[in-house]
Amino acid sequence: MPQAALVEKLTTPKPKPEGDIVNDDTAAATYSAQIETWGDTVYAAGVAMCGWLNSIGGKFDCPKP
Repeated sequence: MPQAALVEKLTTPKPKPEGDIVNDDTAAATYSAQIETWGDTVYAAGVAMCGWLNSIGGKFDCPKP
Protein backbone atom coordinates (compact mmCIF):
# COMPACT_ATOMS: atom_id res chain seq x y z
CA MET A 1 0.00 0.00 0.00
CA PRO A 2 1.43 3.44 -0.88
CA GLN A 3 2.37 5.85 1.86
CA ALA A 4 -0.42 8.15 3.01
CA ALA A 5 1.72 11.23 2.30
CA LEU A 6 2.11 10.13 -1.32
CA VAL A 7 -1.63 9.73 -1.76
CA GLU A 8 -2.21 13.11 -0.12
CA LYS A 9 0.18 14.77 -2.59
CA LEU A 10 -1.53 13.06 -5.53
CA THR A 11 -4.90 14.39 -4.44
CA THR A 12 -3.85 17.93 -3.56
CA PRO A 13 -6.46 20.25 -5.05
CA LYS A 14 -5.39 22.79 -7.65
CA PRO A 15 -4.87 26.24 -6.08
CA LYS A 16 -7.64 28.74 -6.60
CA PRO A 17 -6.71 32.22 -7.76
CA GLU A 18 -6.77 34.93 -5.13
CA GLY A 19 -7.21 38.53 -6.08
CA ASP A 20 -7.51 39.93 -9.58
CA ILE A 21 -5.13 37.74 -11.58
CA VAL A 22 -6.31 39.35 -14.82
CA ASN A 23 -5.43 42.95 -13.97
CA ASP A 24 -2.90 42.63 -11.13
CA ASP A 25 0.56 41.48 -12.25
CA THR A 26 1.60 40.57 -8.71
CA ALA A 27 -1.50 38.44 -8.13
CA ALA A 28 -1.00 36.79 -11.54
CA ALA A 29 2.65 35.99 -10.80
CA THR A 30 1.79 34.61 -7.37
CA TYR A 31 -0.93 32.38 -8.83
CA SER A 32 1.38 31.23 -11.61
CA ALA A 33 4.02 30.22 -9.05
CA GLN A 34 1.39 28.38 -7.00
CA ILE A 35 0.24 26.44 -10.08
CA GLU A 36 3.84 25.53 -10.99
CA THR A 37 4.53 24.29 -7.46
CA TRP A 38 1.28 22.33 -7.37
CA GLY A 39 2.01 20.74 -10.75
CA ASP A 40 5.56 19.81 -9.76
CA THR A 41 4.30 18.26 -6.51
CA VAL A 42 1.58 16.20 -8.18
CA TYR A 43 3.96 15.09 -10.94
CA ALA A 44 6.64 14.00 -8.47
CA ALA A 45 4.04 12.05 -6.49
CA GLY A 46 2.83 10.42 -9.70
CA VAL A 47 6.37 9.35 -10.56
CA ALA A 48 6.79 7.93 -7.05
CA MET A 49 3.45 6.10 -7.32
CA CYS A 50 4.51 4.64 -10.66
CA GLY A 51 7.70 3.32 -9.08
CA TRP A 52 5.75 1.86 -6.18
CA LEU A 53 3.33 0.13 -8.56
CA ASN A 54 6.29 -1.38 -10.41
CA SER A 55 7.73 -2.57 -7.11
CA ILE A 56 4.63 -4.71 -6.58
CA GLY A 57 4.61 -6.17 -10.07
CA GLY A 58 3.47 -3.38 -12.35
CA LYS A 59 5.03 -2.97 -15.76
CA PHE A 60 4.81 0.80 -16.23
CA ASP A 61 7.34 2.93 -18.07
CA CYS A 62 7.96 5.39 -15.25
CA PRO A 63 9.94 8.61 -15.66
CA LYS A 64 13.09 8.91 -13.57
CA PRO A 65 12.49 10.79 -10.28
